Amino acid sequence: MILKKYLPTIFVVMVGLSLVFLSLFADTLGIGQGSKDNFGTVQWIMLSAGICMVIIALFNRNFSSMIAINLLVLLPMALLIDNLLFLGSPWLPNELVRKLSADAKIKHTIAHWEETPFRNEGGVAFYKPNYICRSLKNKEYVYDEFGYGNPPGYISHHDNIDVILLGASFIEQSLPGSITSNLRQFLCPLTVYSLGIGGQGIPHWGLHFKRYVNSNYFKSGPKVVVLNLYSGHAIDVTLSYKPGTLPYYHDARIKPAPPERKFSLFGELMAILRNELFLEPPPSNLQEEPAADRLSQTLTALSEVVSMIRGATPETVILLSYITTPSAIYGPNVEHCLKIAGENFPGPGFDEHCQFSASRQSANSEILQGWAARFNVHYLDSTPVLRQHAQNITLHNFNDPHFNSEGNCIYSQEIARKVFELIE
Repeated sequence: MILKKYLPTIFVVMVGLSLVFLSLFADTLGIGQGSKDNFGTVQWIMLSAGICMVIIALFNRNFSSMIAINLLVLLPMALLIDNLLFLGSPWLPNELVRKLSADAKIKHTIAHWEETPFRNEGGVAFYKPNYICRSLKNKEYVYDEFGYGNPPGYISHHDNIDVILLGASFIEQSLPGSITSNLRQFLCPLTVYSLGIGGQGIPHWGLHFKRYVNSNYFKSGPKVVVLNLYSGHAIDVTLSYKPGTLPYYHDARIKPAPPERKFSLFGELMAILRNELFLEPPPSNLQEEPAADRLSQTLTALSEVVSMIRGATPETVILLSYITTPSAIYGPNVEHCLKIAGENFPGPGFDEHCQFSASRQSANSEILQGWAARFNVHYLDSTPVLRQHAQNITLHNFNDPHFNSEGNCIYSQEIARKVFELIE
């Protein structure tokens, strides 16, 4: 009788202590926010709920009985829903799967593996041959038979490629008005081919070039290789690079093994709770011009790329082209920069960047130019020309560090001028 009398209290205390335990070891168990040094929102909610349940159970037996009855009904229902989410993840929409656990995402990935647009070879990601993607703005992105954003058949129909472009998203596409498309026009009759894949850093560039050299499409070394270095992204990717790895948002990896667990113990509901309550800030479309002290590893990575290119095609001329961040382009005139911030880059951050980006750009350019001279690499900083035009027109897409058609055209003209200068 005594046990029956206190059974609800014992049950609520055990549930409360379980929540406290889970909150303390949430990251270790994979239900926290991922950082072992961060006791975040989810953990605080679990800890608070657990402590409250223990206090209520100890000091209010009637209330604890009511909680116990509700838990006896709700917990089995929650467990059922949790396992439906886990077991049914292969058929759930992508928007929901993104909020589920890593194991649920793996199950979804395996079920849709053939739909993955990327392929992986030699530590780099590229697109499936002849892949076509339509964006939310109804733009059609076409990738060629080699997996890069060039016109299909272009690489197959040319015996030699004169100019190879290495970089990331700035040169990935060949849509009309893009940098790659403009260069084909401005550098005619030279052939221009882009090996750029958005999101991949400097260490990947050499691997893309190596993949090209080892392919059946390679006939002879290019006259010029252009390294398009965007400081707002490439440096961060380089600092986080580990050999053999790819950026986290590329599904270009070896097909994963199915998860070991067959059922879920509230893992999916906890994952949804974590993702809903711990709202990560949306990816910033404004990268900050990095401080000069962060360039050391970038220079090392550039040196390795240069060595890889020269080891494969010793006669190739290498050009390093520095693309700075929007705030550094508009930044010398702080008043104009703040005006652009209000019109084109809403949200926090840009106005602060206007104060220091221009000086950082100058220091970074000096360091990059010095490195280029030591390694016999030609150097181009288009910032002065871009700044001159930026006083009258906007050179970037709305809330986007990438150039708009005007910016692409100006930057491409500077590249073309320098390339013709190098091969004359």
